[in-house]
Amino acid sequence: PERIFRPVFVIFRMASASALDSSCLSVLQECSKTKLIERLELQEYKENVVLIHEGDAQSKAFLIEQGTIGCFRNHPEKKNEIVKMDSIRAGSISGFFHLFEDDPAYYTLKVCSENASIWSISAESFKALLREESFFQDWLRFTHKEIRSQTKLIRALKPQSNEKSDKTVVTFFDSSAWTYAAFDVAKFKENYEFKFHSERLDESTVRLANGSEVVCCFVNDDLSANVLRALNSFDIEMIALRCAGFDRVSVDHAKVYDMTVARVPAYSPYAVAEHAISLLLSLNRKLHRAYQRTRDANFDLQGLIGFDMHGKTAGVIGTGKIGRCLVSILLGFGCKVLCYDIYPSDELKDRENVKYVELDELYTNSDIISLHAPATDETYHMINSSAIEKMKEGVLIVNTSRGSLVHTSDLLQGLRSGKIGGVGLDVYEGESPYFFKDNSERVIADDMLR
Repeated sequence: PERIFRPVFVIFRMASASALDSSCLSVLQECSKTKLIERLELQEYKENVVLIHEGDAQSKAFLIEQGTIGCFRNHPEKKNEIVKMDSIRAGSISGFFHLFEDDPAYYTLKVCSENASIWSISAESFKALLREESFFQDWLRFTHKEIRSQTKLIRALKPQSNEKSDKTVVTFFDSSAWTYAAFDVAKFKENYEFKFHSERLDESTVRLANGSEVVCCFVNDDLSANVLRALNSFDIEMIALRCAGFDRVSVDHAKVYDMTVARVPAYSPYAVAEHAISLLLSLNRKLHRAYQRTRDANFDLQGLIGFDMHGKTAGVIGTGKIGRCLVSILLGFGCKVLCYDIYPSDELKDRENVKYVELDELYTNSDIISLHAPATDETYHMINSSAIEKMKEGVLIVNTSRGSLVHTSDLLQGLRSGKIGGVGLDVYEGESPYFFKDNSERVIADDMLR
């Protein structure tokens, strides 16, 4: 389609520019050029003016000469809320195919810049132009010929098979050896066709999803508005996440596109909680340092002394499934547990030695702090210099949730000053270029990570 309609796109753009420079249309016969220009209308708009509403009959195409137009869709679940799906900037066309079809407007188009200069042409006027002018009749003949030839080419390239597969095609991104091991097994092959890609999903790799009904993604795949727009153009019906968190997904855009988003909310809760405890024990008992010394036949105990966890106060931020598992383990060590969550767990409220408190009280009274909260605007950099200042001297901090919860430079400063006694991190806010990859033969450019 891009190749076929490019001549008219170009002509339309050149016609709108002709008021400034008529030489732009030198490729057209003078008569055809004049007739096209006569049918274009230029209007000036102010910010927030709506050109057309979603669902209204649209019989015009718009070309933006100056300014920006926002494309909005009604949120399917939130009344009176609209979602910005795209932006159209100077030199771009909106509604070109409405010149040929009577479909309702897919977007609400609204001016998003202070001023906008917009050319338009009606479907009736454009169709009349196609009928009257020989140049455009020739273009239609070219279009007809091109479509016929390209259709034959596509038909010739398709596999010649009378069997239609009923299998659901699933494209995996950010695949690793364990992804293959888990999914590329006989029990799935009757109903699914799997395509595995080691590349992460982003705007440069989204093309790999074409031909699928489902994409299966991991924690660092990009499912932002632009990527979802491309997936929608491929008729992707479902996004299946191999993780609990969905902070990388533009959920509102997925809802507008009627894509199902599935995740694993109980993603190995015991494994994550036990891993958090492993990090905590390693910090407290200096296990990593002891291991290195033992390898060097150094059995000196200096600097390897920790503390008894029994009787200590542990702060748990986030008491979802993982947080609740951790609380049970900490109680087994004999800890007193302070919890914080905007949605307190009924399961924990009545447990002995467990108490829900505000964040400041948790920071002030905890010997150990473990993070198990999702990445949201409210939790972004919640562990920062202000929070660290309220903590006990020598506090141990463990984060196995999301890297964005911690302000990394403030954390490092807390370590250097001795305010923080140790940190165990399974996540890092700048992890995407490095985690789940072998970086042993490259230089890590991130100074804080090094």
